[in-house]
Amino acid sequence: MTPEKIIEQATLDGLTLDLTDAGELHYSGTDEAVARWLPVLRGNKPSILAALQEAANDHALAALAPTDRQLIEAVCRIWEADAEDLEVALEAARRDPSLIDCWRGSAVRLGLIRGRLQ
Repeated sequence: MTPEKIIEQATLDGLTLDLTDAGELHYSGTDEAVARWLPVLRGNKPSILAALQEAANDHALAALAPTDRQLIEAVCRIWEADAEDLEVALEAARRDPSLIDCWRGSAVRLGLIRGRLQ
């Protein structure tokens, strides 16, 4: 079983898996879930830690800077986008940070910010 599958199945079984600030594995759940999953966690600890760290890194990269969020919101207001369209735009920018440059280009064209178009 892959570490991602272990995390998924253990979570579905009521176990919570987290990284501590020190980068160690922390788990909690019912006594039954802990007893059932502890041998699997111990046997796969390095790969589970790596998977949790990778997920944490992905999440950190996906966060939008407040100024980028404000820029997307400003462009969407001018385009009269509704709240659902705004959320789609923000989610797309979180998933693909290279889209922020597209939003900046739109903001320059709309005169919201100064910049050079390439």
